[in-house]
Amino acid sequence: MALFLDFDGTLAKIVRRPSLAGLSASTRRGLARVAKHPSVRVCVISGRDRTNLRRLVAVPKVRCLGLYGWQNGRKTPLDPLTKSALAAARHAVVSGVRKLPGVWVEDKRLTFAVHYRGAPVSSVRRARQILSSIVTPFRHLRVIRAKKAWDVVPACFAGKAEAVSRELSASPPSLAIYAGDDHADENAFAAIRGGIAIHVGARRRSNARFRLRNPEEVRQFLEKLEEALS
Repeated sequence: MALFLDFDGTLAKIVRRPSLAGLSASTRRGLARVAKHPSVRVCVISGRDRTNLRRLVAVPKVRCLGLYGWQNGRKTPLDPLTKSALAAARHAVVSGVRKLPGVWVEDKRLTFAVHYRGAPVSSVRRARQILSSIVTPFRHLRVIRAKKAWDVVPACFAGKAEAVSRELSASPPSLAIYAGDDHADENAFAAIRGGIAIHVGARRRSNARFRLRNPEEVRQFLEKLEEALS
């Protein structure tokens, strides 16, 4: 079995600032128990930087894939043109949204995110316009829609679906289970044909057949999975 889990909104509750997020002790225990099973491989795949993600997960046998799966433990160098484009776009976006209430920019080193959780509609609309006008001319960059945020990433970032396919092809045939709450998880749901796709959150149109309501139900799912494997 290959178990793929998103972090924010799936394993951990969504909070006002990403730096405030954390994994509950009970969820970490459940994750550790499942990961110890010899026939299960557990991957947490997130838009967060891998170093930050590993610190938050802190379960030795869980594989952490950062920046939508692009960071997988191997060296991930960016070409000079992409680095230059990221720096220029980040500087312009920071300047452009600085005065918009509720909008702020998170620097993730190799990417950056524009957050608008709690921002008024007028600020969100203006931030979207500013971001589009700045990023569109850079062919080395693209925008990934996240939950109450936009991630600006190198165009070479294929996304979570490619990362899941890569992980599955590198190991013996497995039943794939993927649980996630975000728009960025939808392509990954579609990539695990024959597997079990689980949308976490309020009911909406999704490529996932199954649904859990919140991270607490994800914790319960991990416990039931571990019981079934015992």
